[in-house]
Amino acid sequence: MSRALEKEVLEALNKGDPRKVFDEILQVFESPEKDGALLEFEFLGKAHLPPPGVFVLRDGKAIGLSKLHVFQAFGVAYQALRRSASADGHLGRALSTEELRRATAILLLSDPEHLTAANCRKRALLQDICDGREIALCLSQEKYFLDSLLTSRLHRHTKSPTLWSHRRWLLGLFRKHGIAFDVTSDLRQVVFVSGERHPRNYYAWCHARWLLTNLDEKNSEAIVGGIIGDVEGWCLKHHDDISGWSFLHRLLSGGWLSKSGQEEECSRVFGSVLRMAESFHWRNESVWWFLHAVVADGLLRHADLSLLRETGGRMFTHLAEEQGNTRLARRWFQEFEQQSKGLGS
Repeated sequence: MSRALEKEVLEALNKGDPRKVFDEILQVFESPEKDGALLEFEFLGKAHLPPPGVFVLRDGKAIGLSKLHVFQAFGVAYQALRRSASADGHLGRALSTEELRRATAILLLSDPEHLTAANCRKRALLQDICDGREIALCLSQEKYFLDSLLTSRLHRHTKSPTLWSHRRWLLGLFRKHGIAFDVTSDLRQVVFVSGERHPRNYYAWCHARWLLTNLDEKNSEAIVGGIIGDVEGWCLKHHDDISGWSFLHRLLSGGWLSKSGQEEECSRVFGSVLRMAESFHWRNESVWWFLHAVVADGLLRHADLSLLRETGGRMFTHLAEEQGNTRLARRWFQEFEQQSKGLGS
């Protein structure tokens, strides 16, 4: 949500009962979906505002909020945090951990880069653990809250370095206390969704790379084999997103697969992508960067390179030079052809 407020929104901020708005929005966080599905927040436009006296529109996991009501709740949360400042100036020390979580939930909903709110949530979580609360429950509740923000239809939240950093810290606590989390599920339900909500989502795909460091070494090859299929499917649905293709290349070249398994998987994925590119006439930079990156790894078979020469010849030989958006892909293919001729293949 933009920090800029329209004039009429500013005028309306002090109207009504902001505390009631604050409490009603918080009820959404305190009543998660029974099936564990993540909440999906969306800020409503002027044409879809809730009726008077209604502060939250909810249909299952879908939550609609107006900018006015969110900023009214933000004011209540901000004042609560400021009033709780201790003598040494630290915010939130005079609040209970429950009160601190409630206030910071609203702050992060309205501003995902509110670093103080994220740090207060860290302090509250650590305090709850020290006080003897059930660790697994505390961590899972925080993960549910955070993942709901990261996957909602909120443009700034899906690509927030503060929220992604907080998630990485949180999963570090999972690992520290010996509580398992499903890397494959996190990729599908959080990274994939966030990457779709915000294309070329650098922070989401960097988090995906970090998740790979938490794989069980004994089963890493089987797990990565399944992940490759999932990521390939995502990339084919979002063929112009270079971040997804870069992560797929990382999976194929990262050393999780045995040499024979890597060669077989590279050949399969390469052929599948190349045939899809020809079928849909994909000549954009993202797809062809991936194809040439796989070629550069030197793991493809002679038949794969022959398929590339044949397919590229059909796609680029008669393509007009002036088509600027395909110029780089065409140049890459021409360089590959020249290198192939030089090697006599």
